[in-house]
Amino acid sequence: MSDLYNSMTELVRTHNDSNDFMFSVDYRESSNLITAIHGGGIEAGTSELAQYTAEITNSNYFSFKGLKSSDNTELHVTSTHYDNPLLLTLNSQMNHTVSIHGYGDSEKNTYIGGSDKQLVTLISQYLTTAGFKNTIAPSNLGGVDIDNVTNKNKRGAGVQLELSTAQRKALFNNNDFSRANRESRINWSDDLRNYANAIAKALSYVN
Repeated sequence: MSDLYNSMTELVRTHNDSNDFMFSVDYRESSNLITAIHGGGIEAGTSELAQYTAEITNSNYFSFKGLKSSDNTELHVTSTHYDNPLLLTLNSQMNHTVSIHGYGDSEKNTYIGGSDKQLVTLISQYLTTAGFKNTIAPSNLGGVDIDNVTNKNKRGAGVQLELSTAQRKALFNNNDFSRANRESRINWSDDLRNYANAIAKALSYVN
């Protein structure tokens, strides 16, 4: 299904209710950036994983969160059309960027893509060691396009992680990634912490 909006600029300018979304940003003295550009209810669970990963790695954090009661997917803007100036400016100063996304599947898996091949390999290794199934992303989720916002950092290379629905649900107690459950930290599961720790180990190797 094609996006409703052709760019983030168009979304912010023309969407009829600004209460339907928010930007969440944490600035830290870091050359790393963790993002969830389809966060909140768009690809549920990605904001929370990105936030926790950024905290434990002392990385910068950016998330665009869908806050609608339903139909948050209409706020999805594909990564190659993601022209948000705040994110572009922040990412242009970064050496390493990890972008956390979600795709639909009832089996636990992560597709790993992006142009930062060293970090892709390291994250894959550490996720595997931690017990998380992961595979190389198919071309449509590959994250290697030069126009993909993930790759618009200093090195022109980032990492894109696509977590299946089942894997994202497992990040929360009782596999419940409803807004009320995921926004309370008490409901963040060991899977969320272990997944973030795997990314943290990979980042520590390249920094």
